[in-house]
Amino acid sequence: MSGADRVAAELKPEHKADLVRAFQAGGDDIAAVGNDSYDAPALACADTGITIGSGDKEAWQASQ
Repeated sequence: MSGADRVAAELKPEHKADLVRAFQAGGDDIAAVGNDSYDAPALACADTGITIGSGDKEAWQASQ
């Protein structure tokens, strides 16, 4: 399957990376999108990390 079939938004920072890892454990390839340091852990562990807007330094580094 291609495209996004599930979206999670407005999560607390401590739940973002946990959710990414849970989807990955189920065999999913995960793209995470974020723009600040609260998103960095999820961006770092996602298969693809995308930083949008001006983003802060921590988010940019995590998405690379």
